[in-house]
Parts: sequence; structure tokens; C-alpha cells
Amino acid sequence: MTWTPPDDRFLNTFGVCRPCHDHHAVWAKYHDMWGVPWEQDSLGMYAEIGKVDKRPIVVSVYWANIAERRVAFVEPTSLLVDYGMVEQWCSAVFPNAVTFADEGNFHNIVGVIEDALNVKSIMARNHVFDLYAKHAPANPNYMLRAKDASSTAGVGETFKYIKYRDLPKDPNNGGWRKKLLLMDWHEVCLDGYLGWELETVDGSAKAPPFIKLTHTRQAAGPCWSNEVESSTLANKWDDIAKEPFYTRDWTDDGIPFVRHGGTYWSGWWFKTVAERDRFVAWQKTQS
Repeated sequence: MTWTPPDDRFLNTFGVCRPCHDHHAVWAKYHDMWGVPWEQDSLGMYAEIGKVDKRPIVVSVYWANIAERRVAFVEPTSLLVDYGMVEQWCSAVFPNAVTFADEGNFHNIVGVIEDALNVKSIMARNHVFDLYAKHAPANPNYMLRAKDASSTAGVGETFKYIKYRDLPKDPNNGGWRKKLLLMDWHEVCLDGYLGWELETVDGSAKAPPFIKLTHTRQAAGPCWSNEVESSTLANKWDDIAKEPFYTRDWTDDGIPFVRHGGTYWSGWWFKTVAERDRFVAWQKTQS
């Protein structure tokens, strides 16, 4: 049967998610969890696209503007479904769409949108880091959708994509005075340690002043070890540090778990050699 699109949304559709059996699940994963810019078009529709043995094949269609690109979601809703017919219908009624995928491969549509915008990512946050940080993602190159400062709220609003690292810093810094959060340490690295003193490592490479410490996981129960653990050192040093520093822990097997009495290591990077040397002298007094 011949079916004529009722409005120009079909002509202006950039990507098509088909078949999509749970439009809300896609929204929850990509927008609510990962922060993909998403503006739902509340005006959906349904269409009878053909018949099989005189039984109608019906789909529902919804749209959303994802990072300023219109994406259609096509959900087969009739009791009988002919997926081949759905595929052919989508190809016919969305003539200008440049990307098609089912809901399980929706990341491919996201990737084509990113290519069209020429940005690294349209995901505004990483759900893992959202568990403990308000200002995710950890990767400062992720793009955020922000209102253009030149626009007036509610009147002709325009939007632009900016890098996370270019946003104003959280003045609370997670409660730390001088210790860098992971996202800020990434920024220092990407800037080539601008403003940081560098030492020669392995004869040629340059890196900020560094020290590696060995720790023993404190024992549980009434017999506590006197070994000072890295988290305690970081908290105490942050109170007296004069320059920014970064620290992280690691284990010999890469597993982020150490049993009581087990060994792990911490690495410490400092802005200046003098600050590193001051830390070395100080930490010897903490055992």
C-alpha cells in the first residue's frame, strides 16, 4: 500500500532507530544515565504500513532532537509484525536519514551525530563517576551542551558544544585544598604539564616530580597496624600542601582490592621539586 508522510519531520529526520521496542529504555540509558542531549518531541503518530494475509502491520513513530539532530524511533505495535516490511517502509519514508540502527546498536547513531558535529563525544557525563562526583566526566575532552552566553534566557536561545575542561572549576574541589581530582589531573597532562617543573625519566622522558610509596593494608580488629595508609597521608598532606599534587593507588594484579595485611603502592606527582622533597621529609615523620 502507498503511505504518504503527513509532515516534514520525515524529510528532516537525521537518524532512525528501528525497530525500537522500548523507546524509554533508550532514553534512560543515553540521556538520563550518560547525559546525551535529548529533547523529546511530544507529538508522535502511528501508521498502518501494509498488510499480511489481510492483517494490518502497524508502527508507532516518535521523534527526539538529539544534539540538534532529529532522530525517529519506529516501534512495531501490531499483533503481527513483518520486520522486512518495517525495514522497507523506513527506507522509503525517511529518504534523507543518514544512519539506521536498532535499539541495541543505538550507539552507532550517536557516533554518526558526533561525526556530523565534529566533536569527540556528545555524552555530558560518565555514569560511573556520577556515583561520587557532581562534575563528571573523568575525561575532560567530553563535550557538554551549554547555553551560549550571548543569548537571552527564553528568547532565541542558542546552544553550543564546549569542552568540559573549559567550564568553570568547582570551587569546592570535592573538599580538597590542593589535591587534584582525576579530571583536573587529566587536564594538566593534556596541557603538557604547563607550569609544572619536569624531571628527566629513563634518560629522556620528562615528567613532574614523582615518588612511589609502599603500603600495607591495615589489619582489622583490635590489633591495628601502625603503617600509615595512602588515604591518611593524602588527607594530612592536603592540609599543609603549598602546591597542587595528584596521587593514586595501584596493586600488583590491577584489582582494586587489598586484603588486610596485603601490599599496595601509591604514586605521588608534585608541581615542584621542592614540594616533592618537602613531602618526602614530612611523610617519614608520619610512621
